[in-house]
Amino acid sequence: MVPRLAGFAWRVLGEFRRNRGFLLAGALGYNTLLSIVPLFALVAVALSSVLDEAALIQTVTTQAEALLPGRGDAVTQAFVAFVDRRAAISAVGVGVLLFFAAIAFRMLDEAFAAVFHRHRRVRQRGPVRAVVLPLLYVLVIGLGLFALTLVMVAFDALPQQGMRLFGLTIATATAVPLVKSLAFAGLVLLLSSFYWVMPLAHVRPRRALIGGVVASVLWEAVRSIMMWYFANLSLVHVVYGSLGSVVVLLLGLEVAAIILLLGAQIIAELERAAAAGRPWYEPPAEGDDVETPEAASDR
Repeated sequence: MVPRLAGFAWRVLGEFRRNRGFLLAGALGYNTLLSIVPLFALVAVALSSVLDEAALIQTVTTQAEALLPGRGDAVTQAFVAFVDRRAAISAVGVGVLLFFAAIAFRMLDEAFAAVFHRHRRVRQRGPVRAVVLPLLYVLVIGLGLFALTLVMVAFDALPQQGMRLFGLTIATATAVPLVKSLAFAGLVLLLSSFYWVMPLAHVRPRRALIGGVVASVLWEAVRSIMMWYFANLSLVHVVYGSLGSVVVLLLGLEVAAIILLLGAQIIAELERAAAAGRPWYEPPAEGDDVETPEAASDR
């Protein structure tokens, strides 16, 4: 089994490189950064209207320091600035968010088209993909961030003896792993939905779920390594100074984009093997590399 997995992984990496996956990931990470900032601003304004600002800022500071060790203060300052300008952000932020989100999702659409370009059955591009899908995903991601922050604030206020919910006692030591497990499950579902809905090629839900699980596990592993590196070894704040937070955030988004596209490449290889009637671990035959006229015309 190990040699088969190693061979499959090597084949996926080769196809990823031939599809210019690293170049696509860089462009996707940059465009995602442009849409994340207004999304973060809108979530900050929404949270500040329902939660105590002091408790909210403390929670944001803790989470930011965990994600960007040594640079969490920059995120906290940005959050405070968003809250102070909530009126202007509420009026302008939605339009800015939708504009940049549409660009980011268009970039994701093009990246998936490059990864899945060999498949016969393709979906048609249209206004639903250009407008409705970005709006729905932005809404889902925004609600997820909103709910996760609410939960974090609630758990920060947990008494030492824990809490009772629906007749069950949840200890403080159990609450954090429970939230992390729920967040991981949400990430798997979100990425699986990307793989199922976004590609122009039709993807089976089971394979979309496989890609979502693999990408989520890779992200959690790489995120832990990056957090340790930036907390202990990185000199990014020395080299880049005040731009260090932006550099770290952009690097994290590019790594996330690489993992997202790698998950799509895994699914593409599985779909390709199924279409050729061969096991997933066998290398492709020469005829499997021919691009179909339908896929070429869609590109």
